[in-house]
Amino acid sequence: MVVYPMLLAQFIEIVHELKPPLVGAPPLADLVSGGHFLPVLLCVGYLLGRCSNICKVYPAREIHVKIEDQFDRRIVSLRGRRLESLLLV
Repeated sequence: MVVYPMLLAQFIEIVHELKPPLVGAPPLADLVSGGHFLPVLLCVGYLLGRCSNICKVYPAREIHVKIEDQFDRRIVSLRGRRLESLLLV
């Protein structure tokens, strides 16, 4: 699946519906200090065109999510290592 701008927008909308403080505000202290990871969009495809630029501005806009493209390739490269290291804040 290729990650396209509309998919990113829909993911942010879902995060906002479920956890509004993660969009447009500092991250929840208990979430970060508790060792939980932020909401993650895991994709087995690549970021299409401008999507990488869109994702780069998320921190400046205080949108606290992670977009992990080509996650299938990362899993294969991690054989024998811990998966949590990819997802923790």
